[in-house]
Amino acid sequence: MKVFDVQSDDFDSEFINNGDELVVNHISNKLSNVITVKGNIGVSGEYEFKKGEKLLELLERAKCISQKTFLEKVYVVRLNEDRTKSHLSINLEKVLDDPNNKDKFISHGLWAWSRHPNYFGEILLWIGIAIIAFPIFKNWDYLALISPFFIYYLLVNVSGIPMLEKAADKKWGTNEDYISYKDRTNILFLKKPD
Repeated sequence: MKVFDVQSDDFDSEFINNGDELVVNHISNKLSNVITVKGNIGVSGEYEFKKGEKLLELLERAKCISQKTFLEKVYVVRLNEDRTKSHLSINLEKVLDDPNNKDKFISHGLWAWSRHPNYFGEILLWIGIAIIAFPIFKNWDYLALISPFFIYYLLVNVSGIPMLEKAADKKWGTNEDYISYKDRTNILFLKKPD
């Protein structure tokens, strides 16, 4: 592969050839408000930068911590103000074993709006699927309209929220911050934090 730099005075004289690949880079004068998570674990993608958020909180938000997570090394490629990059290597196992991180619960981001925003999203997803499919329903297909109600019933009364609330109460039930969090945060439906 050959790389040719074309100077601005050559723009009107340089011809393109069949099969050429043109790479035009974007110049940004500021750092973005995004953290990019890459890897084979969790949900890769771009996450909103939240000032003061710790690495462990971001990894939990991205669902990166599981039995398959390689805990000895997490690499952070940090974009500095001067546009240079710093490479950091963090032993996640030490972070997880730190007693200061033990028994913390998540109460920021969507969890400031609802104690179970993932279940709220699941219910909305099933409602959306029912709405999208509704125009093509015929005869017995209309029975599928009960699926959002069924999912709501299961998550609110059977397998989802009751189990998690019981486990959370057992783990943090005497924690003053958790009790305050429960008092001010809806259990399912999103409500803007105070």
